[in-house]
Amino acid sequence: MKTKLRIILAAIMVLCLAGCGSPKAEEPETKGPKAEEPTEPLPNEGTVGEFAYLFSDAREYDGNYRNRGYYVLTYNENSYFAYVICSGEHSTGGYDISVSNLELDADGNLVVTVKETSPRPDAMVTQAFTYPRLTLMISKPADSDKRIIVKTPGGSEFPFLGNLEDKDEETGFASGDDQVSSKELLDEDLGEIYVKDPADDDIVTSSDGTKYVKNQILISAELDCTKDKIEKLGEEYGFEVVGYIEITQDYQIEFTRDLEETKLREMMGILEKEDYISSCWLNTVSEINFE
Repeated sequence: MKTKLRIILAAIMVLCLAGCGSPKAEEPETKGPKAEEPTEPLPNEGTVGEFAYLFSDAREYDGNYRNRGYYVLTYNENSYFAYVICSGEHSTGGYDISVSNLELDADGNLVVTVKETSPRPDAMVTQAFTYPRLTLMISKPADSDKRIIVKTPGGSEFPFLGNLEDKDEETGFASGDDQVSSKELLDEDLGEIYVKDPADDDIVTSSDGTKYVKNQILISAELDCTKDKIEKLGEEYGFEVVGYIEITQDYQIEFTRDLEETKLREMMGILEKEDYISSCWLNTVSEINFE
């Protein structure tokens, strides 16, 4: 006899509890001149003007960087910068970040264009938090007035997060302030954690065939956010916090009135305009049948 197990992909956990959900809503690009992407993939190493570059897979940069942006580590002995460019924390796999173009601007500065990708709505992805990042080694320019600028395809500058510390001998990681290692998560108090399980009649089907919990949205907030802020936002927009992970500032919210899928997505866009909210998505559901 078959037993049916319903797993809420969005429900919340770090390590042993998986955090999942449908892909992040598309972020609006800042208006600006769009960098042209090369028709062929960039070589693993090469030169652009006076700048030499190398894409590195060095393990010393491994780490879970929660914030979206880039760190810089300077190597004085070989005159290289290491740029660790991070897409931030995502609640599932399937996200990626890459360099789509390297070019000089009119002032001779090196412009690094980064491209972020999200999984398709129907993609099979890892149900765990992921932290996509890449490392790009770039030579120091001989002219101290020349800069290295990291941008999105829309032309807005990618956030600069600060300088990386030297490699830590104990952990093996070059760490930023926002880095989360597995050992750190296991040793740290996870704080308040709870989630609301849906009833069978709470699960509906979206326009693309994905099942989700009606009237619910998942929110990933900045780490300096507080539950009070989200609850105050709920008073304004008519929702309650029904699930929460304190350590990662992830929220499961439920509206007190019935909202169609289009209205939920509109609310996702409205909420993402708040500077302390990173992303929102529907609370999607998967069903697994097993013997």
